Amino acid sequence: MGASVNDDRRQENNREYLDHWSRPLPFRFRFSEVIGKVIRLSDGFNSIWRLDPRDGGWSRDDDLAGIFDVEYDIGVLSPGPFVDYVETARAAAGVGDGRLRELYEDLLANYAELRDARPAGGPLVDLLHRRQELQLTTYRMFENELNRRGHPAAEPWVADLAERDPNWALRPC
Repeated sequence: MGASVNDDRRQENNREYLDHWSRPLPFRFRFSEVIGKVIRLSDGFNSIWRLDPRDGGWSRDDDLAGIFDVEYDIGVLSPGPFVDYVETARAAAGVGDGRLRELYEDLLANYAELRDARPAGGPLVDLLHRRQELQLTTYRMFENELNRRGHPAAEPWVADLAERDPNWALRPC
């Protein structure tokens, strides 16, 4: 019974913390191995979602509110780097079916080409542009499918922001 009361209290504290969130929303971040975002849901409440490394979807995890309470090294991500991290993780996890899976395999091949071309001093710009094109395409496809299924954390439009993001440098993997 004590654990249940503590769990309820922790969840209430997390909800209160998120309801008084002072940073602009949506807020995208990377913390250790967690890629996540804080968004406002249609019910008007804020919530934290983390990328699920098993299926590439989003899992609600308001327990992460505690990481914002202390001085952790939290990387704030603009849309471009956010899409980069998300799609790199999804490709590595082997998610998707059909055409989406083929595109993720192309993305993995692109990562390998970038790793091989870098020490050889090969031309990286074309490979980096190709990676971004693939990432934008796969992000849109994956998020549109989540949106079609009614997932509350789906954000297919973030790819449009990423496309114009000046912070999305052409960096090798």
